[in-house]
Amino acid sequence: MIWVKINFNLYGKEKDLILRVTNLVLFLWLIGSITIFYINMVDYFYQKSKMSYEEYEIINCYYIEEDKGYQDNCETQYQNYLIMNRDNKYNHQKTILTSFGSVIIVSTALYFLNKKKGESK
Repeated sequence: MIWVKINFNLYGKEKDLILRVTNLVLFLWLIGSITIFYINMVDYFYQKSKMSYEEYEIINCYYIEEDKGYQDNCETQYQNYLIMNRDNKYNHQKTILTSFGSVIIVSTALYFLNKKKGESK
């Protein structure tokens, strides 16, 4: 196994004020990105189960009267519900990828910004 030694001095006295402020902003951005990534991963993998048409009809279509196109209106609403769930899954995937990219970009920026001169692999 290869162990990477991370010994950053993000806020040392030898650092300029602008570099310390930049490190603080990047570090807070990294914490936020990791949090958003984690929340969206949990939401994606533990989604609510989809309702069947019968369940949807009992919960959401009780107020529609029979003589005003009950069946057609409820079926249309159910199809919209299924489309919304599909779009919600796509949005979760997109947010996971963008937040993961943000984690990679910010952590790389922090690494190279604080890498000691002459430090090799």
